Amino acid sequence: MSGGIYFWISQEVARTDFGLFFSLYSLLFLCYFLLLKAKISHQLLFLTGLIYHLILVFALPWLSQDFYRFLWDGWMLQLGENPYLFTPNQWLENTNEQNLIPKANFLIEEMGQLSASNYTNYPPISQFIYFLASFLAEKSIFYAVLFMKLVLVFSSMATLFFSQKILSLLKLPTHKAYWFFLNPLVIIEGIGNLHFEVLMLAFFVASVYYLMKNNFLWAGVLLGLSVATKLITLVFFIYLLNGVIVGNKKLKFSNYFSASSFQFIGGCLLTIAMSYVYFFDLQMLQNYQESVGLWFSSFEFNASFYYVFRWVGFQMYGYNMIAILGKIMFVLSAFSLLFFAFQQTTKKQMFAVMFLGFACYLFFSTTVHPWYVTTLILLGVFTKYYTAILWSFLVMLSYYTYSQPNFQESTWLLFIQYVLVIGLFSYELVDFWKKVPK
Repeated sequence: MSGGIYFWISQEVARTDFGLFFSLYSLLFLCYFLLLKAKISHQLLFLTGLIYHLILVFALPWLSQDFYRFLWDGWMLQLGENPYLFTPNQWLENTNEQNLIPKANFLIEEMGQLSASNYTNYPPISQFIYFLASFLAEKSIFYAVLFMKLVLVFSSMATLFFSQKILSLLKLPTHKAYWFFLNPLVIIEGIGNLHFEVLMLAFFVASVYYLMKNNFLWAGVLLGLSVATKLITLVFFIYLLNGVIVGNKKLKFSNYFSASSFQFIGGCLLTIAMSYVYFFDLQMLQNYQESVGLWFSSFEFNASFYYVFRWVGFQMYGYNMIAILGKIMFVLSAFSLLFFAFQQTTKKQMFAVMFLGFACYLFFSTTVHPWYVTTLILLGVFTKYYTAILWSFLVMLSYYTYSQPNFQESTWLLFIQYVLVIGLFSYELVDFWKKVPK
């Protein structure tokens, strides 16, 4: 039944049709839960998940138009241009050879003015995939999308492989890896709608595996590749560095200067630096900083604590204080991540503190798109916490916004989502503190 729903939802259901979309998603989630609770072999679970992935490989993304910007960046690279130096609008205004990019005006119209008027923030590994895809797009956008989706399908399988390896090292049931591989949010947003968190997480989980095996250089290199795919895993750098240090040692300052630490740090930073060498330009740095900064100073969607603070700001000052509140949220996010990082005492505990820290990061964010939760789902695989599973269901309530003429968010749906998610998270956080050594 789930296969049919995946086909239906990808071919016939627009994101503006919220009622039908969320009803079908609810059915998928019920099937997902029942499938994982049933006594089914790993081979059958893998085959089932692979079929779900492949069904969505042959559908153009229907909940996101980001892939048009991916192709734009890829074509810029084909032309020998640095995609970090110009917004699409600027490039069109400054060139008399618009025909160099096939269907340039069509791409800009489809990606939307928000994307077309801002600098790209997609890191180099993602840009390389876009570059390869752009050659196929000369014949058909469908072929380009198919190529990128197949990259993500292999990435999802790699994530499953390394997750099972880590679970074995932790002496946990390898069956838990399927909580990520079969999750409807991961399949719909990652594969169906072409969000590169899937590739980012494949590199990340491989990095963690090599760290667990004490191969610290490779762990650093793979974390660098993850960050060079999408920046978000950079927030886990200190957690993994602490994972290098702990084990038979205590987490103390002098251990940060060990040979193993330098291998990890050097591998990570050198990989990131090398990935940006081709693009490096002082103007690029300024544009990149401006693009990333927008997430904390201008954009807002499906937030929790930020919306509470915003409401208080409206009551006190009568206007949206996002320029100030965004910086406050950034500081709170950074503090939460650092706070949990230094609660770490063992490699096994590393996953729990990453899970809790990243959950707080999302709670303090001004923007939480559904695919942001995929990282939390993966971290939850290695813990006994289920906040991410609940959130992967409830976060899809945010698509109600796209069914409204002015993209107005529903206060009630936000309330339902975050009361339930933060409620379960609070219970799991209390459980964590009970077991922290006093």
